[in-house]
Amino acid sequence: MGKRFTSERRRELAELLLSNGSVQISRLAEQFQVSRETIRKDLLFLESEGIGQKTRGGSLIAEPAAERPLSSRAAEHTESKARIARAAAAKIPDGATVLMDAGSTTCEIAKLLVLRHHLTVVTNSALIPPILAGSDNTVYALGGELRGSSLACVGMWTLSALQSIRGDLAILATDGCLNRGGPCTTVYAEAEVKKAMVRNAGRTMLVCDSSKFLQESIVQFCSWDEIDLLLTDDKADPEQIEPLRAKMEIELL
Repeated sequence: MGKRFTSERRRELAELLLSNGSVQISRLAEQFQVSRETIRKDLLFLESEGIGQKTRGGSLIAEPAAERPLSSRAAEHTESKARIARAAAAKIPDGATVLMDAGSTTCEIAKLLVLRHHLTVVTNSALIPPILAGSDNTVYALGGELRGSSLACVGMWTLSALQSIRGDLAILATDGCLNRGGPCTTVYAEAEVKKAMVRNAGRTMLVCDSSKFLQESIVQFCSWDEIDLLLTDDKADPEQIEPLRAKMEIELL
């Protein structure tokens, strides 16, 4: 196995952790053809991202929350998601370039954008392009590896395509954010795509129902300081919402 760029190597390390449960520094150094010190730095980085817990001989991941299929999540909190979707769609400026990630709430937003004109929508969701295909909007489907549970495209192809795109607005979902410094997701590869969307957008909107503030998730993809607008429902716990008001605009729907 040849040498990897740092970001690609760390992504593969995270995938090994998630699939195997633990890894050893000596074996990783041999596998990736880098020094043990480089692997140690990689594992410290993954630990800082909430993916693994460093041990003397390697890294042992924290047990992630089980990822549930998109089809089952789409059937939950439907009224809240509908309100959030209407509010989100209304805040998208005419002619904007919008980066949208995969999720049940972002799909609800996409359904409303069928009525809009001259938007440019860039997404890693496999569901959103067919929704918007017949609309008066330009749609770019990001390629990459398709994940069966979330129907999201991830990986180096997806990230490479995003590098050349600058959006006016990123609309992102989260799997949970309880006791974390920002929104999170259950899968490292999807977190990398969300991070790229945050970096490449002028503004970032987080859309989620209030249940996400009661759920833990393993990989933080940005800090609360990087979110410009949070749309959630009015059942959100005030003790968690109020401290965030100094960092961003919040609407409880």
